[in-house]
Amino acid sequence: MRHVLKVSVLCVMVVFVITAFSLIGCKTAAAETTTKAAGEVTLTWTEWWDSEWGEEIMVDLIATFEKQNTGIKINRIYNAWFDTYNKTLAMAQVGKPADIMGMEGIWMSSLDKLGALEDLGPWFDKEGQAYKDRFVDPAFVNYKGKIKSVYMYVYPFSLVYNIKIFKDKGLEPPKNLDDLKVVLKNLRNKTTNTYGTALPMSAEAAYHVMMIYGLTLAQFGGKYVDENGMAAFNTEAGVKALQYLKDLVDADLVVPGTLGMTAVQTREFFGSEQIALTYDGPFISAISKQRNPEIQLAFVPQMHSTTGGYIVGGSGLSMSAKSEHKEEAWKFIKYMMSDEVADKLTKTTFLPWGLKSTSENPFVKNDPVLNECSAMVEDPDTILFPVTPEADSVQREFVYNIQAALNGEKDVNIAIDDAAKEWNKIIEASSK
Repeated sequence: MRHVLKVSVLCVMVVFVITAFSLIGCKTAAAETTTKAAGEVTLTWTEWWDSEWGEEIMVDLIATFEKQNTGIKINRIYNAWFDTYNKTLAMAQVGKPADIMGMEGIWMSSLDKLGALEDLGPWFDKEGQAYKDRFVDPAFVNYKGKIKSVYMYVYPFSLVYNIKIFKDKGLEPPKNLDDLKVVLKNLRNKTTNTYGTALPMSAEAAYHVMMIYGLTLAQFGGKYVDENGMAAFNTEAGVKALQYLKDLVDADLVVPGTLGMTAVQTREFFGSEQIALTYDGPFISAISKQRNPEIQLAFVPQMHSTTGGYIVGGSGLSMSAKSEHKEEAWKFIKYMMSDEVADKLTKTTFLPWGLKSTSENPFVKNDPVLNECSAMVEDPDTILFPVTPEADSVQREFVYNIQAALNGEKDVNIAIDDAAKEWNKIIEASSK
């Protein structure tokens, strides 16, 4: 009995010792876990590209970055395009903007007012001139004199043509704006009531209105804004650009209903081969092939009117000015602008990355749309889609005046002057 009791006591002691050591071991492991967690940084990233590029691509992008940057994790906050702005703004309003923000120029005004946007200029400067020289100039998005975003992809808004239709009709792509009028006259068939192109100038298509006018403006040697973001299109070039577009409408060279037409409709016309030319970005290739897999299209090679300039747009990344992990956030931005990512995403998204090396990419050189982009983007007379305070209001007033000229309610000169006055009035009011 005593023997049994001794054994029992011994067993209890052994269990106690084992348990104690186990607890010590657990405590040590917990301490190690806590230490590891304390050294790990999680960055938040608001974005909308899952649905455009595919979730698999996004997951792979982040996995590769995390593998290359041990101790940094990315918390991707996906929303549809418009809802991304709402989510990004809501986070900024409560004082906790995402560390990295997918950014459009029209969103910057509201976010900058909240102090959410970091000036990226010093970060680029710290990398040195050789690093900055890798980028095409329009990739640096200036807002009120500071770089508040970097465009990942930079694309020209240009003319796209249907190769087969042009070949069947014995036509060559236009070489300048005057030539474009001739091509449209040749494509206009009153017997079948068919047209060469369409102009989406609806108020709902403000982006396309500004891009179409901007392309024409740049070709005439004009620009949208001065170095302070104030209107600079109320010039001879600005008047010529609007008069040119009005002439296309008045001469019945574009599909009727311009003022009510949206980009969705013109893309449908082009994809179904009802028109042979359309104004759009390089993404028109994927859009058109969804509608018509057999379509053969290409960018009209760089035109040279008064200048060879175009208008370019893009989407990119901003860093939070309130981030507690700016060094890590900058590492992620650098990763997204690396040659490795540029090569991969240009191939999968058909969007030209904002690096000079993009033009040498074999995939780009062999693509009938992408291979024309670099010359347009890097032309010294090319202009950037204007990034202004109160962008929605500015663009709305601009479009109203363009429409008033196109439908004959206002003289072209008056419409341009009125658009510039309203533009500047809105911007001046926003700074008070």
